[in-house]
Amino acid sequence: MAALKTRSVRTPKAIRPTRKVVKTYRLSPTTISSIRSLRKTMDAKSDTEVLETMVAMEIFRKELAEGAKECFGLDIAYPEEA
Repeated sequence: MAALKTRSVRTPKAIRPTRKVVKTYRLSPTTISSIRSLRKTMDAKSDTEVLETMVAMEIFRKELAEGAKECFGLDIAYPEEA
């Protein structure tokens, strides 16, 4: 019986995890409280996970708004942009 050849599948560069860099931020107690509250709501393992998720969501929101404008001519304004 002939052995099956297997090919290694390379992960595209855009999907590969990047090296993380340690950063320090000074946040108000209100912001820290909000992060902790979101951490419980999201069932996140760390505050960093919450912040990474929120940044990704904001990027997605902006891309979605830009796509809606390009495809359908919809101008979506958010309160902070108005």
